[in-house]
Amino acid sequence: MSNIQAANNVSNDGIDFLYITKPLWEKKKWIILSALIFSLLGAAWAFSAQQWWTSTAVIMKGNYDDTVSLRNSLSPIYPSFDGTSQRAVIDNAVDEQELLKNFIIKFNSYNNKISFIKSNAIMSSYAKDANKLQFNSFWSKKISASLNDDKVPGIYNLTFQAKTPEESQKLLSQYINFVNKSVFNDINVTLKGLIDNRKSLLSQKKLLLENQVRKEILNETNKTEYSLKIAKAAEAVKPIPLMGNNGGMFSIELGSKGLAEKERLLKSVKNFNLFDPNIDIIKLRIDLLEHFKISEDVNLKSFHYLMDADYPLSRDKPKRVFVVILFAIIGVIFGSAVVFIHEVFKK
Repeated sequence: MSNIQAANNVSNDGIDFLYITKPLWEKKKWIILSALIFSLLGAAWAFSAQQWWTSTAVIMKGNYDDTVSLRNSLSPIYPSFDGTSQRAVIDNAVDEQELLKNFIIKFNSYNNKISFIKSNAIMSSYAKDANKLQFNSFWSKKISASLNDDKVPGIYNLTFQAKTPEESQKLLSQYINFVNKSVFNDINVTLKGLIDNRKSLLSQKKLLLENQVRKEILNETNKTEYSLKIAKAAEAVKPIPLMGNNGGMFSIELGSKGLAEKERLLKSVKNFNLFDPNIDIIKLRIDLLEHFKISEDVNLKSFHYLMDADYPLSRDKPKRVFVVILFAIIGVIFGSAVVFIHEVFKK
C-alpha cells in the first residue's frame, strides 16, 4: 500500500512538486523578507551609484549659407589663380560635403578627444584623483559620432556622456565648437600652403619676365649706342624726317640729340611694365596674396544641425527600476535556496 501512495505522490517525470513547493509556501514570509531586503539593497546601490547621462546632437551636410561667410572672405584671392585646378582646391576646401566628412573624422579622432579632455575645465575637475592614462582612455570612449541610421547616409548623431545632464550638454557643445575650430584651422593651413605655392610660382614668373625685359633693354641700349655713333659721324644732329626703316638695324632718324636722350632713358628705366604690362599684373596678384588673411570673425559651420545639443531627458545608468527588480529576484532565489537547505538539514 505504501508503494501505491508513493507512486501517486510522484508526477509523470518523477518529481513530487507538492513536496518541493510545500516548504516554500510554509516559509513564504522568509522568502518575501529576503526579497524585500535585497530590493532595499538594490535601491540603495541604484541611488548611490554614479549616474551617467548622454547629450545628443543630430547633424547633416551644411547649407550654402553655412559657408557663405568663408566663401566671401576668399573671393579676393581668386584673381590670383589662373588654372581651374588651383581654384578647385580652394572650392574643395569649403565644399559642404568635404567639411562634414572632415568634421566627423576629427570628432572621432582619439588625439582630438585627448586634446579636448586635457584642455577642458570640467574634464580637469574629473581628472583630479584619476590615473591619467586610464582616465583619458575611459573618457575618450564616451565621445562618439555615428550614423543616425545605416539606411540613411549623411545624417550623424554626436554624443557625449557625462555625470550630470547639464555637464553632458555643456561638454558636447564645447567639443563640437572645439572640433569645428580644428576644421577651420585645417582650412587655414591648406589655404596657406596653396597661397605660398602660388606666390612662389608668381615670383618666379615675375623674375623671368623682368630678366627678359632687362635683356631687351640692354639690346636696345646697345643698338642705340651704335646708332648714336653713326649719327655723330654723319653729323646728323636733328631728327631726319621721312626716313622710316631705311636706316637699317642702326637707324639714325632721331638724330644724335634724340639718340643720346634715348640712350639716357634706356639706362635709367626702372618701370619694366613699360616693356611688359604682365609684370604689373603679376605684382598685383602677389600683393593680394601677401595681404590675404581669413578674418577670425568668419563664421564657419562644418555642418547643419537637425537637432541641437540638448539636455538629456533620461539617465543612461543606473536603471533604478531594473536594478530594484533584479535584486528582488535575487532575493527570492536566495530565500528559496535557504529554505531548501534548511529542509535538507532538518530531515
